[in-house]
Amino acid sequence: MAGDPYWNSVVVAMHMSDTGLTDLKGHTVALLGNAARVTNASSFSGYSAGFDGAGDYLTIAHAANLDLGSGDFHIGCFFTTSALGANQTIHTKRLTNAVYAPWHLYVDVTGHMVLSISITGSSSAFVSTSTLTLTAGTRYYIELIRSGTAFTAYANGTSFCSGTASGALMTNTSYIVVGGDNGANYSTAKIDDLLVTRAARPQGVPSATFAEAMVAVSGTVRDASNTLVAKPVHVHRESDGALAGITTSTGGVFSVDALDATPHYATCIFDNTTASPTIHNITPF
Repeated sequence: MAGDPYWNSVVVAMHMSDTGLTDLKGHTVALLGNAARVTNASSFSGYSAGFDGAGDYLTIAHAANLDLGSGDFHIGCFFTTSALGANQTIHTKRLTNAVYAPWHLYVDVTGHMVLSISITGSSSAFVSTSTLTLTAGTRYYIELIRSGTAFTAYANGTSFCSGTASGALMTNTSYIVVGGDNGANYSTAKIDDLLVTRAARPQGVPSATFAEAMVAVSGTVRDASNTLVAKPVHVHRESDGALAGITTSTGGVFSVDALDATPHYATCIFDNTTASPTIHNITPF
């Protein structure tokens, strides 16, 4: 599986394919009501988180890295509702009975998407309601993106809600809540492949499930006779020389996670006892 150049900035990663609906980034997940893994033929894994609209939701335990601050972020997931006619939360971070949340993305009773953003915690920076009406039974990839002061939500690549706000999103100690709203606005839906990234991930509908690792710098090391050899390999970021990692080319093969998505390079010094050590050929994969 190809790596994700933004993996180090991902703070929540849920395939929704195991019975506990595990967050690969380590936050505790709790299933409330009848929320559970359900089969979903349209999902990449064949499973999704399922909600019946009658008290079901899941929570992702609060941690400091879930307060998204003033930086760019991207929240993406697949969402398929089986019925319209009631407010249905997709995801939010709102305390029970609280009026405001840093963000709240939901479907209203008419099937329109609504995005609410709060900076101060005492008012909404904006509430945007789309003219787009969702269709029950249709699978949508829903994205919420912050870029600078601009907030935009997308369904299958088409923007439907937007607004601007300056400053850090309000902070609270709430869970991230998925499929409901801490006691209200329950979804009748299947939700899967939830990914929260604290970086400017490009907007777009995925064609495969998300990767679970950083992009790697990989290759082989050979000696002068073109034989694969085990030698120490140093991997650096090209822009500033920052060290990404040191490994040994076991069986001649090496792999080191990159620091980010920018170009990196690898070096291998065969013999550092001579006055002019030779840097031998490294072939990237």
